[in-house]
Amino acid sequence: PRYTLQGIVENEVNSISAARGLYLQGVRPGDILQIPATNSLASLPWAYSKACNEYLGVLPVTTGSGVVTATRRQLEIAFDIGVNCWMSFPEYLARLAQAAKDEFGRDVRELKTKMITTFLGPDTEGTLRAHLEALWGCPVYDNYGVNEVGHGALECSHRKGLHFMEDLSYFEILDTDSGGAVAHGKVGNLVATVLYRKIFPIIRYNLRDLGRMISTDTCDCGSSFRRMDHFLGRSDNMVRMRGVNVYPMGCLPAVRSDPRTTGEWVCEAYDAVVDGRAREELTVHVEVRRDAGPLEGLQARLETRLKNDLGLSVGVKLVEEGKLETVANLGEGKAKRLIERRQAYLKNK
Repeated sequence: PRYTLQGIVENEVNSISAARGLYLQGVRPGDILQIPATNSLASLPWAYSKACNEYLGVLPVTTGSGVVTATRRQLEIAFDIGVNCWMSFPEYLARLAQAAKDEFGRDVRELKTKMITTFLGPDTEGTLRAHLEALWGCPVYDNYGVNEVGHGALECSHRKGLHFMEDLSYFEILDTDSGGAVAHGKVGNLVATVLYRKIFPIIRYNLRDLGRMISTDTCDCGSSFRRMDHFLGRSDNMVRMRGVNVYPMGCLPAVRSDPRTTGEWVCEAYDAVVDGRAREELTVHVEVRRDAGPLEGLQARLETRLKNDLGLSVGVKLVEEGKLETVANLGEGKAKRLIERRQAYLKNK
């Protein structure tokens, strides 16, 4: 990750905002929170561990990612000391649940986890949340944040959108092309002004993250902070394919729509020759569960759903479970969803 300079105040407020989110999502003094994210250049794990230690009376278990502490050992520690709360990314949470079954013959629901806080991405149909909740047997809460801004938005216990922390940062949603304000409910770039940052100042910083305002009404929790939808992907990670703008994260609902998949995918953009003519193609590699059973119709079903969702015909290649672990970076931080192989793009990198 890139480094971000911050002073004493910035570091403290980062931790307070993490503590606020955890408390609103159900964490209480005496709980034990495991954090499979490495205390390195990224501010995320530092903020959560400090929030636990200094503001919540919660024990932080700072195991780091699966690269730092092997997945098997992560689970041994969790079962040994009775971890009951987790902060991690969805891909790794699913991997932990599978590893518990494969390596120990145990169900992670034995941990009696009370909550998970994570970053669901464009889970607009709720399939990723439902999958994780079924695996872990507990509520899963979504958040939004970036290194420079810190904890920007969070779900409360009612989970009716992510509350912007408007006492800490002011967010605008602007058109990706013109930079003008978009109408309520329309998708645009999130632009942040951080109210407490002096080292270094963040003023109308275009994050290139796609967002959408869904409510300005008072929430059932009592907060009047505006609420946004899930994080919807990156505007600068867009693939221009045969005149259509395609966002790789837009594949999530389709891939999660069939229980035979693991829910993991990666898009590959490349040059091809079709009927003697050069043509750009996009293939979505989708992992299939080991216990999926018959796969008849799955490829065609996914291709149809993806065409409807993306507005473009794409190919689907089914791969074995675990095949994408390295290429999609599923064990360390954010997953990678695009492999760019088109020569015109590579020449300009």
